Amino acid sequence: MGLVKKWQIEKSNTLSFVNNLAEIKDNSVTLDKLAFKTMVLEASAEGSGTSVEFTNTTVSDGIYMAVIEVTSGMNVYIYFNGDTTSSNYYRQQIFGNGDTASAYRGNDALLTTGPAIAYILKDKSDYAKAIGLNLPDYGSSTDVCIRHVCYVNTVTDITSIQLTFGSTVDYRVSLYKLKV
Repeated sequence: MGLVKKWQIEKSNTLSFVNNLAEIKDNSVTLDKLAFKTMVLEASAEGSGTSVEFTNTTVSDGIYMAVIEVTSGMNVYIYFNGDTTSSNYYRQQIFGNGDTASAYRGNDALLTTGPAIAYILKDKSDYAKAIGLNLPDYGSSTDVCIRHVCYVNTVTDITSIQLTFGSTVDYRVSLYKLKV
């Protein structure tokens, strides 16, 4: 995408340039023009345990969003279609804290280490993937960690999403289908 230039705004049918700010013209933006119109709650689970599995959801197209509420520092792994073999998953992560940044690649399904928002999809090449944005609860700390987990086998559909925790934990997970 990149930056929007002033001339692009001036030629736009939906934006105008007022007082050095880009503004939306009246009645020009409708729900039909938004990327995601709605989020539909597909499933939710709350309890205490070492894992939670959603089996009544089929991801064949579109994007799902999971809101994962667990204790900060708790490892959360994601598995697709009942395959909990760690070596069948690749993980890439980027971590930042203050002025320090690092990257790592692992051969496992670690999605997050604490509360997170995750996007789950089957890509056009039929790979099940999840991208997790870690939301740590460390007071005023501004840590950020983004992880991308990919299942190495192609799938027709994602018929099962399992989250496994590093130990017994109180959890609440909500799974939403994002409608375009």
